[in-house]
Amino acid sequence: MTIMTDDSCLITLLFVDDQVLIANDKNNADYMFRKVSTEYEKWGLKINMDKTEYLRIGDQEDPKLEIRHIKETKEFKYLGSIISQEEASTKDTQSRLQQGQKCISILNSLLWSSKIKLKTKMTIYRTIVEPIMTYGSECWQLTAKDKKN
Repeated sequence: MTIMTDDSCLITLLFVDDQVLIANDKNNADYMFRKVSTEYEKWGLKINMDKTEYLRIGDQEDPKLEIRHIKETKEFKYLGSIISQEEASTKDTQSRLQQGQKCISILNSLLWSSKIKLKTKMTIYRTIVEPIMTYGSECWQLTAKDKKN
């Protein structure tokens, strides 16, 4: 979804009731928040300020958004992926690996059963475990350390 301004196009990610506004400076962030709030109010919707936060990436100064007091965060989860201030995707990849390990431990009795064929076990792994571990991997920015792990 995009928000048009006089001289630019501002970006927002929207999935069901989760929304991310992407702005390159304080003025655009303020504008986008006001615009989204106004549009939501027309539909009788209200932004839950207890769940609203902002993530500043890069070495920019703290924007101190003027609209309302919005708390700053160092990371947040959006559609299951961890978005953080770090340039690399280390936290997200670690989280995915942990989720995969948890899934394997849940499926442990199936995967080690002598009553189930190897081909079936491989299918279970490829259709259940692998997607959990690789979700969002197209966007990962890996460090050399991440690649070793």
